[in-house]
Amino acid sequence: MKNKFLFASSLFVACLSVNSAQANELGVTICKSVMNNDKHGLRLALRSGGFKLRSLYKDLRCNDKSLIQLALESSANDVGSYIVSKVSKSTLKDVDDLGWAESNGHSASPIVAELKDRVN
Repeated sequence: MKNKFLFASSLFVACLSVNSAQANELGVTICKSVMNNDKHGLRLALRSGGFKLRSLYKDLRCNDKSLIQLALESSANDVGSYIVSKVSKSTLKDVDDLGWAESNGHSASPIVAELKDRVN
């Protein structure tokens, strides 16, 4: 599993202006925070890197999934709702997390309800 995190965060390295070891660590921390439904940890990780979620959302992948998809699979409703509120509507539409969620059996999730409200 750690190798998948490292792969996801290596994609993240390309868009950062910090050294690769810091970027890798930051990417892994963000992915773990989402999986553990740790909103405070996610916010701290973003703040420590000086980033905003909306600027990273399209490029950061964890286990080849977007952060909202990872939150849905991990039942991380608090973090998922937080991400939905921070990412722009146009980005949410571009990534199509709503379509992914509905086609993968997550329609009943509170995250999907918030996605629908935000995107539509």
